[in-house]
Amino acid sequence: MKPESYIDQPGIYIGVQSLRFFAALAVLWAHITLIIHERFGKPAFPISDIGFTGVAIFFVISGFVMYVSTPYLIGVNGSGKDFALRRIIRLVPLYWIATTLKLLIVLFIPSETFHSSFMPFHTIASYLFIAARNEAGDISPLHAVGWTLNYEMFFYFLFAIALHFKKSPLFFVGGILIALVIAGLFFDPFTTPAFVAYLQPIVLQFLLGMFIGYVCVKGWKVNTYILVLMLMIGLYIDLTVKVPAYDLGWESFLVVGIPSALIVGGVALLEPKLQHWIPVTLRQLGDSTYSLYLFHPFIFGVMAFVLVSIHIYKPTLIFPVMIVCAVIGGWLIYRYLELPLTKFFRKLAKPYLLSHKSLPVTGLESNSRKITA
Repeated sequence: MKPESYIDQPGIYIGVQSLRFFAALAVLWAHITLIIHERFGKPAFPISDIGFTGVAIFFVISGFVMYVSTPYLIGVNGSGKDFALRRIIRLVPLYWIATTLKLLIVLFIPSETFHSSFMPFHTIASYLFIAARNEAGDISPLHAVGWTLNYEMFFYFLFAIALHFKKSPLFFVGGILIALVIAGLFFDPFTTPAFVAYLQPIVLQFLLGMFIGYVCVKGWKVNTYILVLMLMIGLYIDLTVKVPAYDLGWESFLVVGIPSALIVGGVALLEPKLQHWIPVTLRQLGDSTYSLYLFHPFIFGVMAFVLVSIHIYKPTLIFPVMIVCAVIGGWLIYRYLELPLTKFFRKLAKPYLLSHKSLPVTGLESNSRKITA
């Protein structure tokens, strides 16, 4: 395997990639309960908090992915800029398209927006991944699901700095995240949106993911029974223990973040046993989760209008119809928009990216289960 192909498509941890899809389903499930509550005339319908578990799994996976997909960039000149540019290419164009679509809906079909309104500064901040308060006083971007991307981009920013200064991301980024959370213990985190976002224990979920990546890269061996037990404990806690909605603090970290890390760690370390049993379709659905995550609110909005128009109000029908439509729609957007868009911008940015001649070759062939970055 050439180093260049390692950067652009560095193999995969099939189990973790597939886990992304289940994390996305958790988010979809929670959002469907919210839609039934608001748009189907069922104000008493319970709103699920399982979506926060899906987000926690995504954050842990992000830390894991960044660590296992970049070990050979450490110490390489220009690796920080290269990493940052690749992250921008991967995330920004599609997010800007989704945000622009949301902006057009807010401006021209305001009756279809329940939690968004146009505010110039807030809109600009949304495009730039800056934490800002909306009209209701909530820290949420114009396209509400983008709140997680604010965290992701902050994490990538720290990761790029670590690579730029040729530091170990695990210790450099991990140290900063721990320092921020400690600072949050001594300062009122509710003075500014940035403090609310980045001084909370939720950021430690990225550190948990990086540590799992460190364990995998180092090739540590863990007994299979222990890994299965980790998975079972993590799943049980995530599915049964309730936390306050949108809690970013220690309670959420302990009963959602750590169990989610147990799930990701178990799946990642069980990769040699799982990879031959996971269907290719599941991996492909895992690949499409970014498009699914960004665009499912629009698909849900259309489907809610259609279902109400034909007088379908039963949750037992609403859930499967919406999930199937969102999954198919997300995959089509991934296949025909996200992939071509990413390919186009990578080609455009190629003169500014590291070539295979810039990277060390030793060890690249030895770890063949790295996940797509």
